[in-house]
Amino acid sequence: MSDNDSWYRSSNWSEQDQKLFFDKIKRTRGGSSRSQYAKIKAISLIETMDSKKIDSAIELLNHSLKEFPSEFDMDTDATNEVLGDAYRFKKDFHSSISYYEKALTWGNSRGSAYWEYPEMIVAHELTDLYDQALAIVNRNAKDDELILHYHIFVYHAVRACVLEYNKKLKEARQEAKLGLEAAGAKTSVLSYHPTVGLVDPSKRSLISKLRNIVNKIVI
Repeated sequence: MSDNDSWYRSSNWSEQDQKLFFDKIKRTRGGSSRSQYAKIKAISLIETMDSKKIDSAIELLNHSLKEFPSEFDMDTDATNEVLGDAYRFKKDFHSSISYYEKALTWGNSRGSAYWEYPEMIVAHELTDLYDQALAIVNRNAKDDELILHYHIFVYHAVRACVLEYNKKLKEARQEAKLGLEAAGAKTSVLSYHPTVGLVDPSKRSLISKLRNIVNKIVI
């Protein structure tokens, strides 16, 4: 990270950092560019896992939606998506669900909400939303969106958890095995980006759920 882009890429958010950020934003043309800078800064704050910085990220993103309107729907979708992530980190699932659902516009450009949202539903056993999670991943599959190992992992993990919930353990175990196979991949399908789309350690809880499903005895 160079000094030239640290104002929007660093995870610092002191009073001086905030002043610098908003001074730079004022000199930036176009709502799309401003919303992009706000989103990148917010992600940097969220990734610290510091509760106060996550609150600051949420405040910044809401400010962006209000003050930096973009002419591109995908920019708004991306901002709502990051808000969904932020509230998930805070375990405010009600707010997270609201923003993830706003991000699912089913346009030509699909961000991580199409995978993070259904993954969150089954990882945290939000059973009232199981049918919705299943509908999302099935539509992704129908639209040929099962590209990365993470996509495949979420697809099979959601199906496994929903099937287990519906007492269809034999089918659930088959799906869980496929999900674990995708989670175990060490090399990306993108040769020039060797780690893109791999299942990261933050999904260990869902991976553990799949292992438990596989190890259950089918009667």
